[in-house]
Amino acid sequence: RTMVGGQLGSAIGPFSFGVGVGVEMNRIGPIVVFTDKSCIPDPDRLCPDGAGTQRFSDHGLHWGIRVRPRIGWALSDSFTVSSAVGVGYYFSPLESRLFNFPVSTEMGVEYRF
Repeated sequence: RTMVGGQLGSAIGPFSFGVGVGVEMNRIGPIVVFTDKSCIPDPDRLCPDGAGTQRFSDHGLHWGIRVRPRIGWALSDSFTVSSAVGVGYYFSPLESRLFNFPVSTEMGVEYRF
């Protein structure tokens, strides 16, 4: 998963606010899903007769846009705590967009020397 873009922000007192916008690229490989909770997630011992098992083949490269709002709180001149949420939307591939709207969350600590 790769993201490229920029971020604009502003600070009000000890708080900083920002929003990032960019392009997200993601390669989603083969996935096996077990819908029966009694199945063993082992490639050699799947559910009997494949019941409750769904396989998704390699979906290749997906790309789209990503928006990432961020907030930070400066506890001192060199120590900041931050949090962000990212939401994306894939434009490609145009057909069979089985996976879309990826969401990610971040918590961070920044220390400046």
